[in-house]
Amino acid sequence: MKRIDRYIITSYLGPMLLTFAIVLFVLVLQFIWLYIDEIVGKGLEFSVIAEFIFWGGVTFIPLALPLSTMLASLMTMGSMGENNELLAMKAAGMSVQRIITPLIGIALIVSFTAFLISNHLLPTANLHINSLMSDIRHKRSEIKIPTGIFYNGLVDYSIRIDRQNTNTNMMYNVILYDHTTQRGNNSVTRADSGFIKFTSDKQYLIFKLFDGYTYEDQQQNPGETVDPFQKRYFTEQEVLIPLRGYEFKRGENDERFKGFAKMKSLSVLGYESDSLYKQEQALTKEFLRNFTYRANFVRSLEFDTLLLVQAQYVQPFVGDSIFNASTNEEKLNTLTSAVERMSMAISQIDMHVADFEQYDYTLRRVNIEWHRKLALSIACLVFFFIGAPLGTIIRKGGLGVPAVISIFFFVLYWVVDISGAKLAREGVWQAVVGMWLSSAVLLPISIFITYKATTDSNLFNIDSYIKFFNSISKILKRKQPLRIVFMGTPEFSAHSLQALIDKKYQVVGVVTTPDKPAGRGLSTQASAVKGTAIRYQLPLLQPEKLRDEQFLEELKSWNADIFVVVAFRMLPEAVWRMPRYGAFNLHASLLPQYRGAAPINWAIINGETSTGLTTFFLDENIDTGQIIFNETIAIAPEENAGQLHDRLMYAGATLVCKTIDTIAAGNLQTVQQPQLSSLKPAPKIHKDTCRINWNDNAQAIYNLIRGLSPYPAAFSELKTIDGNTIPTKIYAASYTLTSHELHTGTIVSDNKTFLKVACSDGFIALQELQLAGKKRVAIKDFLLGFREITNCSFIN
Repeated sequence: MKRIDRYIITSYLGPMLLTFAIVLFVLVLQFIWLYIDEIVGKGLEFSVIAEFIFWGGVTFIPLALPLSTMLASLMTMGSMGENNELLAMKAAGMSVQRIITPLIGIALIVSFTAFLISNHLLPTANLHINSLMSDIRHKRSEIKIPTGIFYNGLVDYSIRIDRQNTNTNMMYNVILYDHTTQRGNNSVTRADSGFIKFTSDKQYLIFKLFDGYTYEDQQQNPGETVDPFQKRYFTEQEVLIPLRGYEFKRGENDERFKGFAKMKSLSVLGYESDSLYKQEQALTKEFLRNFTYRANFVRSLEFDTLLLVQAQYVQPFVGDSIFNASTNEEKLNTLTSAVERMSMAISQIDMHVADFEQYDYTLRRVNIEWHRKLALSIACLVFFFIGAPLGTIIRKGGLGVPAVISIFFFVLYWVVDISGAKLAREGVWQAVVGMWLSSAVLLPISIFITYKATTDSNLFNIDSYIKFFNSISKILKRKQPLRIVFMGTPEFSAHSLQALIDKKYQVVGVVTTPDKPAGRGLSTQASAVKGTAIRYQLPLLQPEKLRDEQFLEELKSWNADIFVVVAFRMLPEAVWRMPRYGAFNLHASLLPQYRGAAPINWAIINGETSTGLTTFFLDENIDTGQIIFNETIAIAPEENAGQLHDRLMYAGATLVCKTIDTIAAGNLQTVQQPQLSSLKPAPKIHKDTCRINWNDNAQAIYNLIRGLSPYPAAFSELKTIDGNTIPTKIYAASYTLTSHELHTGTIVSDNKTFLKVACSDGFIALQELQLAGKKRVAIKDFLLGFREITNCSFIN
């Protein structure tokens, strides 16, 4: 044996002995509490009580061993884990299987010991317990005469006292009825006081009385009509009362209990089970033979088809024809005879059922005890393979956490074992099922915990269990396509709707904003989402108010499983709580950053090098719900908001479909949005946001132009030679960093190919712009039509 194995075994044996003693002590206390009423008040000698408790403790050893095995293994492995000894063993190349191998040998020895005790010692203990309990129950309780009522604890005597001095044991106003002549209350003694004492051999009770009289009816003489009586006064008198049943007598032999199943070994039980089964089968066969052939109920000839053939009974025999041809008196006799025979047959069946139930009752108890001896032994191994692996996982020593866990599993085992044994005794289940049910319940648990320990898995990872049960649910449940309602307005959301349609998702309805006037002619224009819905003839709703009762009723009638929201209004709780899976939104940023209406614009304006997409469940706040998926998207150095919008639009449609697939498959795992110290908002773009401040640095102005192109576009005011100002939108530009002495907003140009505007730390080279009332043009085309541009400037 290696030194490490010796260390593990010695570390285990101490807690094993300690926990076994504790568990056995608790079980013995419970045993004493169960029989406390049988023991107390009978004046039993200490040796008798000690013997009773000793054999009672022996009967609990097979039950204490499984619990102490689990508790000790939990404490041992938990203590090693808590002290980093397990970590050191694993670092040395020892697996969990190798670490617990020496303890498996100890568990096998404990299991075999439990079997030997159950098979050899337990029958003897049960025999002694039953014998002692029978003798104790035959012993009368100690004499304790109450006040104010008649005490009939003494054979042939009845005593009543008014009060008693607890210090001197003196009793006052005593009435004693003597029934030894068996003639009723013909002898009565009254005394002012008295006390009792026992003879040295405790065979008699001496009742010493003071100042009283005895009234006694004499037996009537022949010829007399009235019973004579005698009344005697006394100053002091002793009454000698024989005591019967107050001494403790041990039974001469225990043969009266040896027939019980609990008093037999495994081999005897097996032999008896076979014998009882054969006797039961023989009894049943004998009954069937008597019932069929000798009960005068049917004739043997009727069952012998060969005789019927020999008799050439070609036509079927019809008994009703004979009965109908009989006279009324013959019919009455026939029916009376049939009823009598039927009653006789029922009586025979009832008698057989009673005999059968008696055999079956005995056979069930024999089989229960046979299986109990093996089940309790195997339970030691099952509990070990719960305790030892669990100890390596929780890594907590001492009695605290291990005791709580052990008690939980033991109570589970105990409840299932009691239930199974009860159902087996009542014949509802077979003995093998009832007695092995508790081990069968805990065996998968032990296998699972052992697997978790040997693979270093996290036993308390709730997400892994949720994922497991979701996968099981996905297998068991028949897949049904999700009923989707899509909500959105602009082209960005229309592309996601188109992707859902192209991939054959079940879109049962679309919600978008009402048509609004747009353009110079203020003609009514529909949203991009509405155009897609009409093209595919999808049901469409365009509510003015999302809390409108009619809208809510129509939306509810679609019976959607999920709402998909892309670039739409904020939904009230009555809407997003409506479907069973809720509502999720596609947002064009990596939440929680850039919550708001313009995340694409603000990401570029702030000079971000990357942004992304997020799908999340809606809640009562804006863009704060649980995140489903997010995807990072890089921003190119020269990319503007329009270009990034289109890339995010295509990627977002793919992410929406991925989210739907995950929800439908039941593999959804959401996360809370992280709590960051600083958040960058993405509010709606206003006109003041679009104005260029030429006093800013070149990078900031360049990012502002990119972030607002092509819509709504950054702008400035161009001051001409004659002092007029022309609003100018700038769509594209580049920048250079250099020092200069020019005022910010000053224009530098060759009037042919380039136009630069001075800013605080360099120049912004304009590439595309648009004057108010003019078309958007490239800078070369602009310079061709605008003379003396260097005499103009941009106003801050």
